[in-house]
Amino acid sequence: MAYFSRLTDIVTCSLTELLSKATDPQQALSQIITEMREGLAGAERSVGSARKSKITPCISTVGLHRPNPNSPPAKTPRLASR
Repeated sequence: MAYFSRLTDIVTCSLTELLSKATDPQQALSQIITEMREGLAGAERSVGSARKSKITPCISTVGLHRPNPNSPPAKTPRLASR
């Protein structure tokens, strides 16, 4: 879980720096929270949409195809010569 610990440190440091530069830290924090909620809502919509359409991740099929050694070689299309 060191990854999440480091991520928390980075976010906290960035947030502290951002708020220290803001003229109204409370308003800035409210804006940051609003943007985070909007981002979360968008992510939830994307997940819901993916579940409805049953999209499978592309990474699940990459590199997993292994041709059958007993099958004949695939025919490759020939380009027409000019």
